[in-house]
Amino acid sequence: MKTGRNVLLAAMVVVCLCPLASAMDVALKVQETAGVARAADPVRSGIPLAPGAVTDEKKLRLLDDKGAEVDAQSRVINRRPASQGQPVSGGQPVGDIEWVFVDFLADVPANGTAVYHLTDSGPAKAVDKPVRVEDSPNDITVDSGPLMVEMSKK
Repeated sequence: MKTGRNVLLAAMVVVCLCPLASAMDVALKVQETAGVARAADPVRSGIPLAPGAVTDEKKLRLLDDKGAEVDAQSRVINRRPASQGQPVSGGQPVGDIEWVFVDFLADVPANGTAVYHLTDSGPAKAVDKPVRVEDSPNDITVDSGPLMVEMSKK
C-alpha cells in the first residue's frame, strides 16, 4: 500500500481458525519497511474467510496485540450462496462472508511489525458520533459532527 509519503507498508494476513477456539481470529501483520515509525497510517486489507466462519459483519472487531479494540471499518466484498439453516434477512437467506475489506489506522515502529487481530467476538464498539447522511428529494446532507455539508441535487 502506498501512503501519501510514497512509503510501502506491507500487510500480511495469517488466518488462524482454530476449531477449539470459540471465536475466529485472523492475524494481520503490518510491516514497516522504510525505517520510519508510523503513527495512525492507513491500512486496507482484503481478507478471505473460511466457509461458515462469519455471517454477520456487525460481529467483526479489530484488536491490537494487547487485546484492545481498534477503530476499524469493514465492508463485505463477497458472500457465498446461502444454504439451509443460515440466517434470514428481508425474507431471504443470507450466505456467509467469503471476503471482507478492513480499513484501520496502524501504529508500526520503524523497520518493525505490528500485529492486529480480526475476530468475530463482536459486536464492535459503537462510534460516539457516527457520520450521518440524509438523502432528500432536493439535496444530500452529510454531517460528521464538526463538519456538515449540504449538496443540492440540481
